[in-house]
Amino acid sequence: MNNKFMNTIMKIIVVISMIIGAIFIALIFAKPSQATDQKEKIDKEIIYLDTKILMLINSLNNINLQNYQVSMSKIEEKNSSNEEQSGSSSGNKESMGGMEEEASNESSKTTGTEKSNNEEKITVTKMELEGGNSGNSEPNWKNMQSEAEMLLQAWSTIILDLYKTDVNKDEILNFSTTLDDVIVNLNKKDKTMSAMYMAKLYSYLPKFLGEKPNDKVLKTVIETKSHIINAYAYIETDNWDKIGEETNSASGVYAELMNDVDLAKDQRKYGINKSYVLLEEFKNSLGTKNKDVFYMKYKNLIEGLDWIE
Repeated sequence: MNNKFMNTIMKIIVVISMIIGAIFIALIFAKPSQATDQKEKIDKEIIYLDTKILMLINSLNNINLQNYQVSMSKIEEKNSSNEEQSGSSSGNKESMGGMEEEASNESSKTTGTEKSNNEEKITVTKMELEGGNSGNSEPNWKNMQSEAEMLLQAWSTIILDLYKTDVNKDEILNFSTTLDDVIVNLNKKDKTMSAMYMAKLYSYLPKFLGEKPNDKVLKTVIETKSHIINAYAYIETDNWDKIGEETNSASGVYAELMNDVDLAKDQRKYGINKSYVLLEEFKNSLGTKNKDVFYMKYKNLIEGLDWIE
């Protein structure tokens, strides 16, 4: 009787031990997976902040990054007995860091015809480059204020995820304070101070990625953009010395990425090399001390860096 009882107790102990062991092993393997998922989530949130802040600061000068829209139009043409006429759109070319690339090709084509009273209506679809850059136009303050409020709402969620990481908590609070400053100056319609606080706001993004980022390329790109955005803010005060300093800092940060031996294995190598050329062209153009040239080179460079992400 005692032996049976002892055997039962031993079996129970063995089963419990096995269950505890399985749970322990599961927890060990789950922690790295959870940490990876958390880092990936933070990366996506930083990219979101990057996009929103860039959109805000670019809006100060009505700079729109490259974006294409589809437009449709109808062309009325009279038929002739032996020939057809068709409309076409001509392409334009945009210089990107010394590399000639087509920004908009000849891309119109007939998609439908309607014949009536010896006339032909031809529907034409074409790709047009939307936006451009204008450093002198008045910003759409109302729209920017709305975008800043949307950013504030998103930040209230992102901040909870950042508190779960090893990011300096003071930096998180400083971001919140700076975002408030951005909103205050947008409401004042103060272009210079809005630019300065937006640049400061962006400077926290590399810090949120941490000392050991999940994606080293992403952090380098964000750091580089931060210095370029600082230069962009200084253009409002015509402080070309500071613009040069920030550009040199951007060049120094990016050089570390170019010298990285692991770069050869990265699928983004082409975009990384192209952005290096764009950065050098941006840097060389500062000698002109011309705002129009600055905005053009800035736009091309930011588009190139965005492509890497």
